[in-house]
Amino acid sequence: MAPLIGSGLWWGSSSRGFGVFALGNAATTTNIFTYANAAVAASTNLTANLGAGAAAGNSTEGVFALGGITTTTNIFTYANAAVAASTNLTANLDGGTATGNSTEGVFALGDNAGTLTPTTNIFTYANAAVAASTNLTAASVWGAATGNSTEGVFAPGNVTPTTNIFTYANAAVAASTSLTANEYGGVATGNSTEGVFALGYNGSAYTPTTNIFTYANAAVAASTNLTANLNAGAAASTSPGGF
Repeated sequence: MAPLIGSGLWWGSSSRGFGVFALGNAATTTNIFTYANAAVAASTNLTANLGAGAAAGNSTEGVFALGGITTTTNIFTYANAAVAASTNLTANLDGGTATGNSTEGVFALGDNAGTLTPTTNIFTYANAAVAASTNLTAASVWGAATGNSTEGVFAPGNVTPTTNIFTYANAAVAASTSLTANEYGGVATGNSTEGVFALGYNGSAYTPTTNIFTYANAAVAASTNLTANLNAGAAASTSPGGF
């Protein structure tokens, strides 16, 4: 079984801004990492423990789905570090993943109390509305996701190389180009033109493998290995593509 992990959200630039990390491991702790001076400070606790959750956000707030086979979400408002319980997901999330753009976050819910599902939910930031959306083409658990302002790319995980494109404008989901190896417990980040996936466990071993997914043509290519194997890590970017 994959370990419980935390979730992180990025906002700002390499010289201005900060990241918010929910540390997970069945705890409510959050930390803010300020880029300008590499300062780390404890911040406002979540309303419940986080385990195997997922997060998405925009320029004003982050939305954390707490996972641990629950439907709970929290909003973290960047301006004042306020945390508030928000609208529940439509089903439990565990080992899920999320990405989004400036108006909505898309959550792939993953494991629902022992049943792996392809379920997605859309969380609209303006009104905290949650709605069931188009299923992925395969069940998802310990996947990875990234995207730009028009589409999210989900690697559903579950020790497969599958990718799906989720188009925000119409919530259309389509199978896309497979990764070069299986992904499980991987992570992803990117900019407006490409996403970088670190694949994690390939079915027999944890690996340092990375792939580049080019949004314009859905091309996938093996890229430079990480310096060590990856297992349920985390990733960020100075130019996240959803904004």
